[in-house]
Amino acid sequence: MNTLTIPEIENHATAPRTSQPPAERFYSLDALRAFVLLLGVVFHSLMAYVLPSGFWAVGTTKPPTPLLWFVYYVHSFRMEVFFLLAGFFTCMVIEKRGVASFLRDRAKRILLVFVVALYPMKLLLSSAWISGGFKTGWLKLPPEVAKLPIWQLAMGGLGRESWPNINLTHLWFLYCLACVTCVFLAVRWLIVKWIVRSEKLPRALDAGFRWLTSNRFAPLYLTVVATPLLATMSGADVDTPDKGFAPNFPVLLLYTLFFCFGWWLHRQAELFDTLARRWKSFLPLSLLVSVIASIGVGMRLSGAEHGTGLRWATSFGTSLTMSLAVLGWLGLFVRMCNRASAWVRYLADSSYWVYLAHLPVVVALQILFSDWQAPLWIKLLAINVIAFAVLLSTYHLCVRFTWIGAWLNGRRATRLSNAPLLQRAVVVLVLFLAPASVFAQESLRKVSVGDGVELNYIERGKGVPIVFVHGTLGDYSTCEGQLGVFGEKYRALAYSRRYNYPNSNILRPNHSAIVEAEDLAAFIKKLDLGRVHVIGHSYGGYTALFMAIKHPELVRTLTVSEPPVVFAGDALDETKRRVARRARTAFEKGDTEGAVRAIIDSTREGAYDKIPEACRPLLLRNAEELRALVTSDDMYPRLDRAIVRKIAVPTLLLSGEKSTPSLKSATAELERLLPEKLRKHVVITDADHGMWFQQPDACRNAVFEFLHGK
Repeated sequence: MNTLTIPEIENHATAPRTSQPPAERFYSLDALRAFVLLLGVVFHSLMAYVLPSGFWAVGTTKPPTPLLWFVYYVHSFRMEVFFLLAGFFTCMVIEKRGVASFLRDRAKRILLVFVVALYPMKLLLSSAWISGGFKTGWLKLPPEVAKLPIWQLAMGGLGRESWPNINLTHLWFLYCLACVTCVFLAVRWLIVKWIVRSEKLPRALDAGFRWLTSNRFAPLYLTVVATPLLATMSGADVDTPDKGFAPNFPVLLLYTLFFCFGWWLHRQAELFDTLARRWKSFLPLSLLVSVIASIGVGMRLSGAEHGTGLRWATSFGTSLTMSLAVLGWLGLFVRMCNRASAWVRYLADSSYWVYLAHLPVVVALQILFSDWQAPLWIKLLAINVIAFAVLLSTYHLCVRFTWIGAWLNGRRATRLSNAPLLQRAVVVLVLFLAPASVFAQESLRKVSVGDGVELNYIERGKGVPIVFVHGTLGDYSTCEGQLGVFGEKYRALAYSRRYNYPNSNILRPNHSAIVEAEDLAAFIKKLDLGRVHVIGHSYGGYTALFMAIKHPELVRTLTVSEPPVVFAGDALDETKRRVARRARTAFEKGDTEGAVRAIIDSTREGAYDKIPEACRPLLLRNAEELRALVTSDDMYPRLDRAIVRKIAVPTLLLSGEKSTPSLKSATAELERLLPEKLRKHVVITDADHGMWFQQPDACRNAVFEFLHGK
């Protein structure tokens, strides 16, 4: 995402004029360029651990808060630093070589690279996304389509795009740089040729820029200009204009602002010293402001209703973070990195290639490690070390001394003594990967429960087993957030039911909770768990009830939260009929999201629309289970009241204070039927059917209290 990948700095240029910074400043900006580009690789390596599957090739449902903050902070200044540097070096090159030479150079090293690289990159990334979707289960395709080669599926996907909605991948920065540069130079030409007839206006502008930038409140002045631009963007922070060729004007104006800042900074050499003195205040303030602003951004991303006040507040917070960080990092590098360094120069030269080529490598590693249950920091370390080793090696062996290097960097490096740099990188790789392998843990596991059915599961801890059974449109990851806590006292397991992610079992007719109950019993027996505590939510609770009835010898205790029970002799209520019919019709029309919407909205009208868009792929990847149920003749198998009265295991009933009347009624009837001495009912306040997500601590504490001594 960093256009400063473009090698702008000619360190062996002729002596600069007085309007340029001293030559050693070029070393500082070389270092800053390398820093921001390599930071972009790290930034993308985090995406699999902050975004859900579907939005990224592989993803997560439980992003760590520190990573979310780090991604927000880096995203708030990375591209802005790039455009500042791009403006700076545009001014420098034009003063030295002229506009015509500059345009020829940028056409070759920016536009031509974009044109040549775009579709090969799209094909690689599309293949990676499909591979990740197949491996982790979020991508569901008809069997006759899924059997095609991945490259063919990727080509087919590219063929479905239409102008101007052509995804630009991470190469969008080249397109935006070309747009900003051309518009800036065109406007500059018009002003110089037709408006400004004397030096008075340029001198006044220079004086005004010098006064604003040397002022201690310079970040605030930038913030005032940037805030309205961010407030008009569609996202919660800075939009990424990668969806197509149609210009995203707020984003382009924002980057033009920093491009102009860089242009004028080249005309005011003395301002570097001012920024170098103030980084100690700007940079810590940027971190502090980002923490506060990220809270507001999180509120906007949560999907809850918020007014325009929060939009403007977060836009101001992000703009202030951005301005402080841009000036702070610029000042830090000017202050600390003002001398020549072979390491820095090598990394700066390689940065364009590294950034162009990194994303397929990083995504492939994320897919490879998606079922590796190592600590997160170990996985991130391994991904980055391997990726940088591959990228720097290919640069050294295939780019640096070839015509590709001359194309990208404007010159071909001579074969001197650069090899030791690569050798040191390999040594670092070995030193980092050796201890990383020690921390590897067991991966996502799979067990065959018979009749060709396989179930994926995870587990944590040791002791008496607890088995979590998720509800409709969930999977093992739905319960993953609880496993760590329960794993401190028990052997906690969460599995994906028959047709849920990432299982790939063949769809069979007449699926029901009774079938799921037999799968659960076989799961317990295959793993030789003995008698277990079972915790089931929604349809998982329905499954757990039938398992406890048919296999009581396997159950220590039973915890169910609002199973959609239908009792023998009772008619299926019209709401359940209508919802199942609506979902079935949607599937018949090929509208998977419409089917999912029908089920979600049955718990509360409009509930699906309140789910953040980033979380919806987590539901859609489990739509095959919903298809199996709504096309079954036995979606709600009847539960005999007389048999319920004979359930002889301690049972905890959980219900939400705000749940629908039908769910409350089913729970009340279960409470009436179950033996009084063996059952307990807890109402979770300020929650509905999604109680385990809305009030996870309250649900967990209720279970711990119930299990005490059992």
